Amino acid sequence: MRGTGFKLVKSASVFPDFLLVDEHEKKLCFVVIKRKRGHRLKRGQEAVLKFLASKGIDCFRWSPEAGFERISDNTGGGKKKV
Repeated sequence: MRGTGFKLVKSASVFPDFLLVDEHEKKLCFVVIKRKRGHRLKRGQEAVLKFLASKGIDCFRWSPEAGFERISDNTGGGKKKV
């Protein structure tokens, strides 16, 4: 993989918990589940979600108290409740 421009990510803990696929609309959505609203995303999770969001993919953090919060790519001002 050296010289291909790809970066190897070894830790599964940085990947979102769920990948949702809407085959009809041809869309993807990534979701990270947290038990409580105060539980923060891991640094790697946040980086991966912001990268995916920057490519136009919907990304969310979900908790029972807050529901779905959209993760932005830093150009839109952070998390937004949906």
